[in-house]
Amino acid sequence: GRMAGLNVTGIINEPSAVAIYYESQYRLKGKTLVFSMGRSATDVTILTLDNREIKPKIEIISSEGDHMLGGVDFDQVIVNMVDKKYQCQYGKKLTDVPERKNHCETDAEDIKRLLSKIKEICRPFSGTEGVIDLSLTRKVYEAGILPYLARISMMIEDALYDAKLQPADIDQVILSAVYPQIEHRLPTVDDLPHLPL
Repeated sequence: GRMAGLNVTGIINEPSAVAIYYESQYRLKGKTLVFSMGRSATDVTILTLDNREIKPKIEIISSEGDHMLGGVDFDQVIVNMVDKKYQCQYGKKLTDVPERKNHCETDAEDIKRLLSKIKEICRPFSGTEGVIDLSLTRKVYEAGILPYLARISMMIEDALYDAKLQPADIDQVILSAVYPQIEHRLPTVDDLPHLPL
């Protein structure tokens, strides 16, 4: 901070930063669950917000993180489906070629996002051996990500347990960078009040 000419008075983690932003926009207070998913990590933090006039007070009650689970894992479910079909048809994995692997991963992320808006999608994937058409429904995709959803649910339950709270004790939930397939399948927080993304 000093090198940049700044006077650093404190350092906060990402969930706290998200909570401060939402507090400034919506004047939040009370017990808040912040759920954040990045490309390679997921965090669940429960904190208390006190929306004072001058300086909001934030107290972290509990925090759970999985640094081996992120958005890329949900993409990989689709990549594996492509590889399985391509190998079945041509005897090789499409992702064995680095350039094709990069294209496949980019398309998989796009498909994941589209399946939150439409129920079915069909997209061609081309490799060195030929082309396949992958037809995928939202239902089949959601079945494929069930193991990851179970891990997320356990993280939320652990965070609530450590905080000695029940779901009904949470005043609001902040979802940061969460894919719709996950938002709609979080059983522990289904009945909690959600803030707009």
